[in-house]
Amino acid sequence: MTAFVIVCAACGGRSSHSTAIDAGQDGLAACQIDWLSARGDNRELRTFDDRGRFVHASWALNGGSIYMFDDFSYDDDRLLEGRYTRPTGEVREDDRNYYDDQHRVIRATSDGDYTGDSDADGRLDSDARCSYDASGHLSRIDWRDADGNPIADRYELVSWDSHGCMTLDDSFSPGQRDRATLSYRPGCVLARIDHDYGADGTTDASETWDFDDLGRVVRYHGLAGDERSYFYGDDGRLARIIYPDATEQFTYCAGTFAVREPSAPALPRTLSRRFDRDRW
Repeated sequence: MTAFVIVCAACGGRSSHSTAIDAGQDGLAACQIDWLSARGDNRELRTFDDRGRFVHASWALNGGSIYMFDDFSYDDDRLLEGRYTRPTGEVREDDRNYYDDQHRVIRATSDGDYTGDSDADGRLDSDARCSYDASGHLSRIDWRDADGNPIADRYELVSWDSHGCMTLDDSFSPGQRDRATLSYRPGCVLARIDHDYGADGTTDASETWDFDDLGRVVRYHGLAGDERSYFYGDDGRLARIIYPDATEQFTYCAGTFAVREPSAPALPRTLSRRFDRDRW
């Protein structure tokens, strides 16, 4: 699927509503998404509550029986939990967000992995703690292990400009580093990410977005040959995305046009649970 964020353990500050926007998220309001490829056709059916929040989805492959459900719970507009379960009831993954009194995520946890072989077992596979600067912007993310101990060599540093746009995402993990510099169009719309692996001052890879005259994303040039073309219907909503080996189609139902993203915007990339073809 495309890179819109559904279950997002993103840490946002007071300026989070003016941060980078990926126009690929426009398809979030769709009530049906079809993924068509030689590997098989997959269908996601979504439901929304009376406030336009995405609360449930079911997944079926090649017109067969449902193989997974997604359920999301909220406190007002704050996403509290995302659960991914088999029809038989086993929890494949359980993601949770914890907030401070300013509605900022201060902790984001994940138990299990719906894209892999490990189901939720009560021991956390990811435990991220978010810190903020005096302006209320996310400044650092630290990870802990399943026993709650800090992981010394895994953390993320984030910088912002005066417009509230994230400009630098410096991610550290054992034996790896990705210093990502973000560039924008007016309005804090993400247009380019340059990756400097090792932070030696060299751009090793880039992600870029092309836009039409209406400011909509029409092309994404990603890493490792990931290319996507975006097409829109007469109503202006995202209709389909063409990948090198598949097509993703979006169908909308009455009352879902104004649905809001059920989480903070996608800030730190390593914290975002993205439906980015991992399902298939």
